[in-house]
Amino acid sequence: MIPDKVNNLFQFIEFLHSNIENFNNLEGVLNELNFLEKEKSKLKPQDNYKDKIKCDELNIQIKDKGKVVDERIIEPIMNKVNELSIWKWGDILTVRSWNIADIKRLISNFSHDDKEEIDLYASKYSEFKNQVNIQGLLSSTLGELDKILKELFGYFVDKFESEFEEDETNVMPIESQYAGSSENQNDLNYYSNIAHRLYIGNTKIGATKFEPFDFIEAIHSEAPFKGKVFYQNLIQAMPNHFGAQMKEDLYIQVLQYCKQKIDSTDEPEQADTGIEQDQQPDNNFTLSTIEDWLFEFKENMSEVDYKTLVSALMQYFDTGTFPTLTKPILINGRPNKKLFGWALNRIFFAKSKGVELQLLQFAKQNISLFANVKFDESDISRSNLYKYFTTKTK
Repeated sequence: MIPDKVNNLFQFIEFLHSNIENFNNLEGVLNELNFLEKEKSKLKPQDNYKDKIKCDELNIQIKDKGKVVDERIIEPIMNKVNELSIWKWGDILTVRSWNIADIKRLISNFSHDDKEEIDLYASKYSEFKNQVNIQGLLSSTLGELDKILKELFGYFVDKFESEFEEDETNVMPIESQYAGSSENQNDLNYYSNIAHRLYIGNTKIGATKFEPFDFIEAIHSEAPFKGKVFYQNLIQAMPNHFGAQMKEDLYIQVLQYCKQKIDSTDEPEQADTGIEQDQQPDNNFTLSTIEDWLFEFKENMSEVDYKTLVSALMQYFDTGTFPTLTKPILINGRPNKKLFGWALNRIFFAKSKGVELQLLQFAKQNISLFANVKFDESDISRSNLYKYFTTKTK
């Protein structure tokens, strides 16, 4: 008799097989989405306003295409997984842990009728693998599914494993089409690929289900370069590909998580990381975060004033004190005070700090935008300056 968990896996295969035509009808949308992501990966919005404008335009198109993919591919698959309770969506480790016991139970105790049903679903799954190119959208999850189905079908079906491996060579994962081959897993493209999967995992669908840190650790466990090297390279890949302005909360959380993993690792650094690292990881993380959040205000400052502000923030995070400036940082135009204050708030949040008195004092005394804002150090929380720094605007 087929155990319940295995029977549910078979129902999931039936669902995938019955949707082959539906999934293939979206091939054009997927190709367009891949092209847009590839074009976006070439841009450096932090360094050039033209790239920022182009990046914003691409983000709108990516969001529109992504919504179609979410609603017509990812969401139906997620709903079926949840309906059948075959694993916890967003936690790829449960693909195996929730199912392997019943698979082993079937292998050790099966009937002739069971064998016929197993052959049927092995055939349907192979047809799905051969005819549909959506595996890249959910490569980690479907990759784990592949592994346990190899154990099941490989035991019962002659030549299944070799046919299965041939299927894999015929299907190009969607991520690799825009991010390049992941054969060299210490290449920057490999980490950009991870950053992208973190980004799409935190869609409206994944927001309550996707577990980013479990995902990172699952990838880390299989990466040939582990420990500091892995987390340092992921930090380097995040800014250009992901962007703090896109989904700041997840972005900051991931950067903080990687930095904590680096700080807690006592292992010696490996010599050849495959990615040039001009700065120490902590400085690289801090500078990247500051520049991401100040980018939209860069045009309101002279180059000298912009560099002065960045340098002052870097010094504070390094030494705990702001420098004494000989002249204020002039903010031109009329940028929104709340937007500017919130940007500084997010920079401090990324460094596990709140809105501290030293920051408010520095802003009041040295940033022209806040020079005339009411600030009473004896009642900080009621001061307008404090409100400008603590009112969420995004």
